[in-house]
Amino acid sequence: MNSNFTKLASCLSYLFMLTINLPLWAYSPIGKEPVKQIIGKQSHYGGRTNDGFLAKMIPCTEPIITPTSDRKACHNDIGAAINFQANVTNPTFTWIKKSSIAGQATSIAIQGYGNIPSYTATNTTCLILTDSIIVTPYNKLSNIDSCAGIPDTFLLKTLPRPVVNTIRDSSFCNGQTWTPPAFNGTCKDSTVYYWQKRPGPGGTTTPGLALSGKGNLPTFTIVNNPASCLILTDTIIVTPYYISKGLNDSCSGAIMKFIIKSVPSPSISITNDTSYC
Repeated sequence: MNSNFTKLASCLSYLFMLTINLPLWAYSPIGKEPVKQIIGKQSHYGGRTNDGFLAKMIPCTEPIITPTSDRKACHNDIGAAINFQANVTNPTFTWIKKSSIAGQATSIAIQGYGNIPSYTATNTTCLILTDSIIVTPYNKLSNIDSCAGIPDTFLLKTLPRPVVNTIRDSSFCNGQTWTPPAFNGTCKDSTVYYWQKRPGPGGTTTPGLALSGKGNLPTFTIVNNPASCLILTDTIIVTPYYISKGLNDSCSGAIMKFIIKSVPSPSISITNDTSYC
């Protein structure tokens, strides 16, 4: 064993009467207690200057933090506050945030102290963004004495919300056929479109079109029999979804609506020719 630590052991009984307090951290090779503070120099006891150190030993229970689960969210979602817990009476916590190269997944600060307040998930890209939060627990014994536990790391992932391009309302006459434009928008490779048809009060004008479906709309025929004398409408509601195969999750974007309108084709009754004198 190093002669410096041998001298340290022989002086421990006298050590605790010293009152010099220099706030440095170390660990004692003698016994199992953490060295909390240097409170004297070995040169006071026959050693040379900077020949070693004398330390006060303070029993300190190592704090064990309760692990925090990973979270997934969509762009602009509000995340609940994250509260930390440990196995000691009055734990304190410090944390740092490390973001992916593509951008930050949350509005959380780069570093902080204590619990993490409510935050906003952010992602305007077409990638999945990830923030890694590294939390270190401390068992605080006094204003100057504490010991750190093993850090906990958890992930905050944010998925984007895709945007679908607008399709204009369209009007048709009875018997016409129409192939609607294909759906388009952001994050094409990861976006799936779901749609619903909502007929107006007079009934559907596209009886060949299902009430709901996935992907682009098929070609269909407009139906508005002359006898109805009504303008018929179907409202198509399209919702884009960003699909994440890796996370087995999805995020929906803002809906897009357009109206298919039809007017009946008028008919006239045939009138026979008539001769007069």
